[in-house]
Amino acid sequence: MAIYDSQLTVVALYSLIIIAIYSAKFITPLNELLQYGKTVSQDVREHARLENNLIKQTIGFISKYFVVPKAWFVHFYITLFALSSLIFLASFNEPISSDPEKFKNLILIHRLLWVQGIRRLTECLTITNFSKTSKMNVSHYVVGLSHYILVTWATYLGLSTYGSHQVPNNYTVFDIVLIIGFAICSLLQFQAHYHLSTLVKYTLPDFNFVSSPHYFYEILIYTILLSFAIKDGFDMVSVTFFTAWLFVISNLSISSLETFSYYQKKYKEEFKLKWAVLPGIL
Repeated sequence: MAIYDSQLTVVALYSLIIIAIYSAKFITPLNELLQYGKTVSQDVREHARLENNLIKQTIGFISKYFVVPKAWFVHFYITLFALSSLIFLASFNEPISSDPEKFKNLILIHRLLWVQGIRRLTECLTITNFSKTSKMNVSHYVVGLSHYILVTWATYLGLSTYGSHQVPNNYTVFDIVLIIGFAICSLLQFQAHYHLSTLVKYTLPDFNFVSSPHYFYEILIYTILLSFAIKDGFDMVSVTFFTAWLFVISNLSISSLETFSYYQKKYKEEFKLKWAVLPGIL
């Protein structure tokens, strides 16, 4: 029962974060909270300073002064890597429901999240060029950190639900296809991050299909994790990963739209891409 209650907590927290994200997008006074790094314009800062409306002044004050260095993005992947590593030390010998297939799926989710944590942490430490002056609102930082805590917590709870005395190795063709898909998406995301890291500050990236392909591949990675969580039946474990996936697609879609709008305003006719993150959709 304690595990089920914890899973409900994960779902509830993800739901609240998703509601907050859409509120920031569609409630006009909150729009400034979505902007960080290059998407924060001087016009926005000046507008916040001159605005007479108390609510907008408050939001403007928060967006300007409640900030942390954008380089703190690295904390997200330190958290993911550290918490995923701790799961290796846990034992899952007293499951609520013995289900070797679902336990195998959760093991694979855990391993892939761990690899994702290592890769993204390595990228942040070696190739990402964080400007010393670039900031992000503290709300971005809290939301990002919360996600990586929640997704590893969901993984631990899933393993505790379907724990086993041994790690199964009866991988199916579909398992292998998903793992290969994860590897391909990871490689392509790395290439996109590397390309961004080599650009002169705020120059137009040379992407072919969408303006934020690194977000597109992140969405695909979490779609693969969700596929593992639901492929052998939809249950409370699946719900936790569904809300994690819904958070990722909501957060990155809105962030990509902000980036898309920035490119349109800054580069005008030079910017020719039609889609922000999901080809043919968004």
